[in-house]
Amino acid sequence: GGDGAPPSEPEAKAKRILRQLMDTTIRVAVSDGRLITGQLWCMDSSRNVVLLNVGETRIREDGSTQQRPLGPLVMVPGKHITRLEGIRSEVEVAQHKAEALEAHMDFAPPAHQAAA
Repeated sequence: GGDGAPPSEPEAKAKRILRQLMDTTIRVAVSDGRLITGQLWCMDSSRNVVLLNVGETRIREDGSTQQRPLGPLVMVPGKHITRLEGIRSEVEVAQHKAEALEAHMDFAPPAHQAAA
């Protein structure tokens, strides 16, 4: 991971899936219990996430929810993120794309051997 060592296979797979989720709507759970929803724009090596068109949901003790807009562009600090969630259909598509890319990387001939 972040210590200069090559990423583990689960971490590398997660990164490939995350790349495929760019520009899709995700929900970020933060340590104070809020859910931040927006379109995934980028994530850095510190796991800070930048979202577009962002809203916040608070779940009250009685189970009711309170929602409010946060703005067009919001950065969520990685140290406060407890979970990232994607829409199931988007995650499944991202997994398939990541697997296809992985298979292509494993079996693609070197560029200099590609047929003309």
